[in-house]
Amino acid sequence: MSAKKNQDLIITTVKNLCKIVEKITNYAIDYNCEEILNQNLLGPHFGFKARHLLYLLLEVEKEFDIKIPETDICLGNFDTINNICKIILREKYKIKSA
Repeated sequence: MSAKKNQDLIITTVKNLCKIVEKITNYAIDYNCEEILNQNLLGPHFGFKARHLLYLLLEVEKEFDIKIPETDICLGNFDTINNICKIILREKYKIKSA
């Protein structure tokens, strides 16, 4: 897959994931701001509770037609928008890093 195609997939994935998070939080997310994309979803910026992460997990699996590996959950990788995007890209498009 070309670098341009990878970059387009990354941008689209970030935008689509941000829309899901916005639906949960009612908070508009600047998907160009790396600081926001790297904020822990359970931290004060987003203020997620465990139930929000569960809802996000279900929505991500449905929207992207993937199964998030249990190991990613157990290792704490399902914690920021950027980390979740990396999981999506790896599971859906076989892109190793973003």
